[in-house]
Amino acid sequence: MRYSPTLLLAATAAGLAFLLAELVFGPQNAVFAPIAAVVATGLSAGQRRVRALEISTGVLLGIVAAELLARWFGVGAWQLTVAVLAATTAAVAFRASGLLSNQAAVAAVVVMVLVPVLETGPWVRLGDAVIGGAVAVVLTSVIPHHPRHRVTAVAARHLDRFASVLIALRDDLASGSLSGAERRLEEMDTLAAARQELLDAASATRERLPAGPGRARAERRRALRASGRLGDRVVLLVTSGRALCRAGANLVRHGDPVDPAVVDALDHLVSAVEELRRWTTGSGDAELVRRLALGSAVSASATYAAPSSPAVSVAVGQIRSAVIDLLRITGMSQPEAVAALEAAAGRATRPPKGPGVTDHADARAGGGYESVTYVGSMSPTSDITRRAEEMTNESGGFPAQEQRPPGLSSEMTPVPDHGEHTYRGSDKLRGMKALITGGDSGIGRAAAIAYAREGADVAISYLPEEESDAQDTRGWIEDAGRRAVLLPCDLRDETQCRQMVRDAAQQLGGLDILVNNAGYQHARGEGLETMDSENMDRVFKTNLYATIWASQEALDHLGPGSSIITTTSIQAYQPAPPLLDYAATKSALNNLTVNLASELGSRGIRVNAVAPGPIWTPLQPATQPGEKLEQFGSDTPLGRAGQPAECAGAFVFLASPSDAGYVSGTVLGVTGGKPVF
Repeated sequence: MRYSPTLLLAATAAGLAFLLAELVFGPQNAVFAPIAAVVATGLSAGQRRVRALEISTGVLLGIVAAELLARWFGVGAWQLTVAVLAATTAAVAFRASGLLSNQAAVAAVVVMVLVPVLETGPWVRLGDAVIGGAVAVVLTSVIPHHPRHRVTAVAARHLDRFASVLIALRDDLASGSLSGAERRLEEMDTLAAARQELLDAASATRERLPAGPGRARAERRRALRASGRLGDRVVLLVTSGRALCRAGANLVRHGDPVDPAVVDALDHLVSAVEELRRWTTGSGDAELVRRLALGSAVSASATYAAPSSPAVSVAVGQIRSAVIDLLRITGMSQPEAVAALEAAAGRATRPPKGPGVTDHADARAGGGYESVTYVGSMSPTSDITRRAEEMTNESGGFPAQEQRPPGLSSEMTPVPDHGEHTYRGSDKLRGMKALITGGDSGIGRAAAIAYAREGADVAISYLPEEESDAQDTRGWIEDAGRRAVLLPCDLRDETQCRQMVRDAAQQLGGLDILVNNAGYQHARGEGLETMDSENMDRVFKTNLYATIWASQEALDHLGPGSSIITTTSIQAYQPAPPLLDYAATKSALNNLTVNLASELGSRGIRVNAVAPGPIWTPLQPATQPGEKLEQFGSDTPLGRAGQPAECAGAFVFLASPSDAGYVSGTVLGVTGGKPVF
């Protein structure tokens, strides 16, 4: 049974607590010890020692509060109310934890109810409860638990579910069932809980490193690190699966017969996931997982041999991304996984030259969709551009869709290209430390990935509801071998905004680059008459106020050679009526950039801006009418919208002391040909 160990632990704790309390206070007084022990152990599954301490403290606070109220005022309804209020207030003051305050309240209620029927004194009851809490803490600390067990069990359960959804998606594609394919996306969404479960499991195993010989501890720590890698990659695999389900639904929606190679690729992918599930529990073969995964990539990439629709290209790209995740889970590094994929299935948009064979000179030259070798420079423009062109429809835009603000990358069709598989670094920012606001998705994520691959440690800020996107970005930063710092906050609050900068500098160990990228727009009105104060306030505070607050706070950390880069917009030059307030803030940011460059130049701090054109980010489906996205970007001279990856180079250039050491006070346009002057 999944919870058998926890149930057995709770039962053992209750019996042992009663035995000890009986020895100290007598059997008639051993009441609170087993209660405290059961509560502390039964609710502490996961981070057991930490939570057992927390729960035991809550019980003691509740008992003390109730005992004092009962002694001074007696027992009754209002006394019970005051006792619960006092207990929870003390708990919150001690530590802001729902679990702690909850147990304090429960203990207060129990004491108030039992005081009239118990003949024991208050000190006996308190000592009784202390024994129960102590037993729980000791047992949760010493009972052995292999550090891989919980993580692998959770991962295996989610992999089972993941495989079942892929099987159903394969059948939907083969039968052309749009409703079925859309249901698979909903089913894949249920796996979102995998992230938190795996994080909890990793935290639990981290505290389960018992004392022992140094060699034993080192072995357990190696196992824990392996467990952490497994959890991180399974989360990314689930993200790839969601994107694959969305791409599959688009394939069916277009009405063309689905290429059998895509169905065959899903067959291989399912087999690889099933073998991975066995491998995580110790009965599978990592090498077989790799062979099956690469077989999936070979089948999918066969579609590159003939002309195919953008929807097919997106689906194939998601299959190849899932293959990379599978290879990484089995222990391969990112460069090794990429090399294996390209050797077996060729570079993206180019099929293998034979079974399992590719041109290794081409692979070394790079530029493939999955290639993330961090040497050289940007991938050849043709590869990045080709990817962007494939993602748009015939009009240069995207399928009609809407999200609720702030929007998530993983919910977009197609999922944007942030440079995950196309950007290459060349150490232009080696050793630097960057903070990017709004770095969870869109242009911010593209800049974060590029900065990490150029050698910088990166902190990103984001709204708490964007946590899933932020975790994905963290994974890409850490894949580049750099440190990632996540800072959830609401930049509209000045206190949070300033604290975010201080936290970034503290956790990174300094600050060299500030990218004021976070932005908000509301484009679902028709102009001046439909503007409302609530949205206007959000636009100005997010776009303008937060930029000023963050820049002010960063001055305590920025020195000569550092830079501030702000994301403005083509809207500052060509404002659209529905974006009057947004355009006003972007025009103000242009002016702010020039003024700050003049003011801070004497301190050796360069200040510049990037003005993107129509870029495919979550801001678009989250703030525009869905039907407008079908033409999004079609009015540019290049005839299409851009991808976040196409902005990354501009942010790297402006941040690089070697490339842009004499560049300050400028606005660099990435607009598809629209003028920024």
